[in-house]
Amino acid sequence: PLPEVELPAAWARASGIRTGDHVLVSSNGTSRELAARLSRRLLPGVVRIADEHAEGLSSPVEIAKA
Repeated sequence: PLPEVELPAAWARASGIRTGDHVLVSSNGTSRELAARLSRRLLPGVVRIADEHAEGLSSPVEIAKA
């Protein structure tokens, strides 16, 4: 899978994030820079990352535009 994080579309747009933007996903001192992909199917507060790109991350995560 591509190195991306799937985000709820409404939340991402409100945060100034668009599809393809690089975002920093972090938790517990671990962070990953991934490309954003917006989804209308995800509920607010939910993100989806392939296991291959989520190593070291745990719930909850913080998302910030890189």
